[in-house]
Amino acid sequence: MFGLNDLSNALNGAVTSNQANNPQTLASQIYAALAHWLSGSIYPVLMGILIFVVVLFIFYGAFLYFTAYGDEARATQAKKTITYAIVGLIIALLSFAIVTFVKGILVRRNQSQQQNIQVPTGAGNENPFEQAPGY
Repeated sequence: MFGLNDLSNALNGAVTSNQANNPQTLASQIYAALAHWLSGSIYPVLMGILIFVVVLFIFYGAFLYFTAYGDEARATQAKKTITYAIVGLIIALLSFAIVTFVKGILVRRNQSQQQNIQVPTGAGNENPFEQAPGY
C-alpha cells in the first residue's frame, strides 16, 4: 500500500550496500529513496483525493443550483460553492507546482554539493541493524 514495500526495500538496500560505510553516501541514498517514494506514491494519491473532492463539491453546487427553483439566495450559495471549489483546485495545483519546483532546485543543489554534506559520524563501521534481534 502506497509503495511502502518499495520504500522499505530501497532503504534496506541503502543501509546494507557496500557503500553504506560512508555516511555521506548513506545520507544521499536515504534522501533519494524518500524523495522517489514521495513523488511516486504520496503525491499522486493526494492529487487524486483532491480532484475527487473538487468534483464532489462541483456536483453539490450544481445540485443546489438546479434545485433553487428561483430562490436567489440558494442560487447564489450554489454559485459560491462551485467558485470556491474551482479556486481551491487552482490553489492546490499551484502549491503542488511550487513544491515540485522547489524540490527540483534542492535536488540539483544537493547533487552539485554532495561532497560538502556534513553527516555526524561516530557510529563506527558496524551496521546497527546486524546487532538487532531477529536480523
